[in-house]
Amino acid sequence: MAATPTAPEPAALPGPAHPTGPPGPLTGFTVGVAAARRREELTALPTRRGAQVVEAPVLRILPLADDLDLRKAPPPIPPPLRG
Repeated sequence: MAATPTAPEPAALPGPAHPTGPPGPLTGFTVGVAAARRREELTALPTRRGAQVVEAPVLRILPLADDLDLRKAPPPIPPPLRG
C-alpha cells in the first residue's frame, strides 16, 4: 500500500519572525494577507503574536490616468416600482 502524502505538521513550518521570544496567542496559526497596500502594517501584528503570515498580494490599487470614463458612467438604477 502506497503512503498518502500529508500536509506538514505545524512544527515543520517556518516559525514566526521572532522565534526567540515566548509563544504568542497566534502560535500555530497561519494568516493570509491579500492586500498590497499597507502590507507591512497588516503582517506585523500577527507576526508579533506568533502567527505564520503568508503574503499573496492579489488586491492592488492603481491610480487612474484619466477618470473621464467613470464620470460618463450611467446614473444609479432607481428602486423597483411597488404595486
